[in-house]
Amino acid sequence: MDINGRVRAPGGAIDSMSLRLYAEGTNPQGSSASPSRRLQRYLKWVGEAYVPDFEMVIFPASDRPGRGSDHLSFSGEGYPAVRFIERNEDVAYQHNITDVVSELIPTYTRRNAMCAMAGMLTMLNAPLAPQVPVVTNGDNGYALVTIPDSIELPAGGHFFIAKRNLSDDYWEDVVDIGSVREYLYGPVPAGETVRLSLSRSDAGGYPSPFSNEVSVEVTSDVPAPRAVLPDFELSAFPNPFNSTVMIRFSLSSSQHIELAVFDMLGQESARVYEGLSSAGANEFSWNPENLAGGTYFVRLSAIEGSTTQKIFYLK
Repeated sequence: MDINGRVRAPGGAIDSMSLRLYAEGTNPQGSSASPSRRLQRYLKWVGEAYVPDFEMVIFPASDRPGRGSDHLSFSGEGYPAVRFIERNEDVAYQHNITDVVSELIPTYTRRNAMCAMAGMLTMLNAPLAPQVPVVTNGDNGYALVTIPDSIELPAGGHFFIAKRNLSDDYWEDVVDIGSVREYLYGPVPAGETVRLSLSRSDAGGYPSPFSNEVSVEVTSDVPAPRAVLPDFELSAFPNPFNSTVMIRFSLSSSQHIELAVFDMLGQESARVYEGLSSAGANEFSWNPENLAGGTYFVRLSAIEGSTTQKIFYLK
């Protein structure tokens, strides 16, 4: 983290709700496939989940033109590294007598620090990044992702698949596929090359950094095999959370569900959703609002049965 306290640009514009991320991009597979760029995407994904309404803007460059910071020393030695820096930078307030505490905005620096801590603590609690999955160049607009048994999944954990186009610096999509080891990803327009990578979480919901990417190009000659969907896969991210939690689950068919949150005494604290839910992956957000911090349980009830996920609200 270097230069993270001012919100005013030289022209007077103010931005206290975003920061910039820079990372070295040299890699035989392409600049945005480097280990530092993978870390850059992961930190944005996790940080924005923990800090509401805050944007972490990816810049596809090692640093600002003609400038540099200590992250480059680390990436130069083979350690993935990312620079956090304020969005509105004014060099007139750097490394001189105007570079004083009164020019800093503590609430802004705090948000930046929260994003960095979210990424660091998530990685510390999460499993290691998995190896790459096996991706078969799919047919009919889909790519078949197979996760071999050699890629271990902690009990209660989930797999995540991230996808980006070759020209994109950030993921276009991240899908929670539960614990299944065969998944049809798509549709992807025929002839378009995309890159897929894999993450895995533990029972606490901490997702690991993502694997190296696999490039895939789909065709549309033969009908694709049927996707394997979990009957019930309930997860919450981030977990623990301090504002809003995303509740995700998959259904084998369209059906009526009840999604509710209960406290430690078994009393219902909130009804998140009740009604018809479609087959496949579903997602709902929940904000505790005036509830006290602590441990809660998300319960999904459907025609097929019910399941529960423990969540931790850090207020």
